[in-house]
This record gives sequence, C-alpha cells and structure tokens, in this order.
Amino acid sequence: MNVENDAKVYFIGIAVSMLLLVCSVTRKGLYKLKDALYSSGVSVGFTTVCLMLSVYGLLQHFGFVPSRHYAFPITGTYENPAGFAAMQAALFPFALTLCLNKERNRLIYWFAGLTTIACALTSVLSASRAGVLAICAVAAVVFTLKTKVLSIFKTHKWLWILLVTAVAIVTILLYRVKSASVNGRMFVWRVCWDMIKERPLLGYGIGGIEKHYMDAQAAYFSMHPDSPYVMLADNVTHPFNEYIKLTVNYGFAGLVIALYVLILTVKRLFKSSENVKVIGLAVTASVFVMCQFSYPFHYAAVWFISAMAIVPAFFNNSKDNKEWVTPKYLRISLPILFSLLLAIVLHMMYLDMKWAEMSKRSLAGQTERMLP
Repeated sequence: MNVENDAKVYFIGIAVSMLLLVCSVTRKGLYKLKDALYSSGVSVGFTTVCLMLSVYGLLQHFGFVPSRHYAFPITGTYENPAGFAAMQAALFPFALTLCLNKERNRLIYWFAGLTTIACALTSVLSASRAGVLAICAVAAVVFTLKTKVLSIFKTHKWLWILLVTAVAIVTILLYRVKSASVNGRMFVWRVCWDMIKERPLLGYGIGGIEKHYMDAQAAYFSMHPDSPYVMLADNVTHPFNEYIKLTVNYGFAGLVIALYVLILTVKRLFKSSENVKVIGLAVTASVFVMCQFSYPFHYAAVWFISAMAIVPAFFNNSKDNKEWVTPKYLRISLPILFSLLLAIVLHMMYLDMKWAEMSKRSLAGQTERMLP
C-alpha cells in the first residue's frame, strides 16, 4: 500500500465519520447536510483546491518547488503525475461549471476562469495523456449541457467531420509521444486477459493482480520466448485500467455489477437539478476516462470528490421544500453506526502507524529488538 495515500484515506475517513456522526444526532442535521451538498460553496471550495494544485504544479514546472519524481517535472503532492492528473481531472468540472454560470458575480467568474485555464495548462504540462483526455471529456460534457454547442453541430453537420478528424489526430499524437509506454500497457492488458480467461466468472479475489500477475507473465514468456515484449516485462501491481483490474479480481460478475451501478448513477444524475446533473456527469466522465488508462481509485481524494459530486443525485431533490426531520430511531441507531465506523478507522490507522514504526526500526537495524 502507498503510505502517503493511506494517511489521506484515514484523515478523510475520520472527517466524514465525524461529520455524519454530528449530523445524525440532531433532528434536522441530515437535511442540512443535504442542503450543504447542493450549495455553491462546495463548487467554490473544490475550485479553490484546484487552483492551489495548479499553482503548485506550475511552481514545480518552473523549478521553484522540487518535483517528487526524478523523471517528471510536475507531480503535485503525489509520487508521480498520475495522482496529480487524477485530482485535476476530478476537480476541473467544478471550475469549468462555475466559469460558465452566468448568474455568478464577476469576481467568481474571473476566479473560476483563471482556475480553468491553470488546471488545463498544468494537466498538459504534467505529460499525463490520461489526464488530458479526461479534461477533454469534461469539457465535452459541460459544454454540451451548459451551452448550445450541440444545436450548432446539428445545424452544421460538417463540424462532426472536423471533430472526428481532430480526435483521430490527437489520439495518434498522444500515442507517438510515449509509444513505448502505450505498448507496455497493452502488453499488461494482454497478460491480464489470459488471467481473466482462467477465472472469468468470479476472478482471483482481493489482490488478484498483485498475487498472480507475475506468474501469468512468466507463463506468457514461457510460451512466447521470442516475444518483443520481453524488454517491457516488469513487476506490475496495477494494469493501468480499473475495469481490467476489477475483472481480474472479481470476474465478469464484478464488472457487470459495477456497470449496473454506473448506469444507475448516470440515470439518477440525468433526473437531478441542472447543477447536480452537470457536475455529476462531468466528474463521472472524467473518472470514467481516467479509469481506462490509469488508476484514479488508488487515490482517496478522488473517491471523496466523486462522492461529493454524485451523492446529491440520490437525495430527493424535488421542488418540495419541506424539511425532513430525522426519525428518533435513526437518531439513536445512526450515531452508533457512525461511532463504530469512526472507531474502526482510528483502529486501522493505529495499526498502520505501529507497522510503519516497526518497519522503520527494522530498516535501522533494530529487527531483534522489535521481536516479542
């Protein structure tokens, strides 16, 4: 596991657990939480975070702040550009939506516009092709839903030819930028397909990639000793595709369930209010694209941002403004449930901290002193 990412998981888990615990105790706490999720403050907050990350990335690019990877100038606060690109792509919909919202005041408009440009620029400078594609997907969704661009394409059908041509050119250019990297990922997918064929229904279970990929790769090279992919062989812990990883671990059964949840989520988003629909669909498109070429769900913040964008769609967002009062039995049972959740997160964090301390002392030559 990634130690830095684990820490972020725990802090997010603690914050969410405490928030739900406090809101579930009061009579109207959960209703007020729902209103908070619909407020513009959420978009402004995420846009602010996006701008901060963009500025940090630009400082890294121009050498004012050191990068955290020797081969990439921009990594943000992560160990490589994948985490930075995943965060920027997930936050980009909030900034772009604010920028296109004509009801906002001029200050927020310019703030959102600056953030949109900075986010897109740093995504390109980070050299993350998945991030660039995700940004393009977000722009396509937001402009389709917030402007009349679709009607323009319907009127001038020749624009579709230009669009398809542009997409083809961009795809070829992105491939040529790092063709060896693309070929390496395609080889990983080829080996994963062999694994899927072995256990297609239920997969290998949790950690299937980590436990069995190297054996599958060795089996492939034993059958193809002259394969040109020999030079691309590596110790792989993630196939750079969340859908393939899901299928390897949980089979086609897990993939079908995930697709069902995705379709259900998209349907709920289309039935939601305009702001929730636009942001939710844009974030979904962003993560969907990133999942095809990277590992966005490796980062806890992406889970959190996705939840904040999608969860409001599952509340009753009708025009009925009647306040919902939490029933008494829920004000008793939910605090107990969230208290248990908080205790579990704290206990897991404590165990990881102890393990990290043991590992640190072991590397310092104190292995025998750590034994019982």
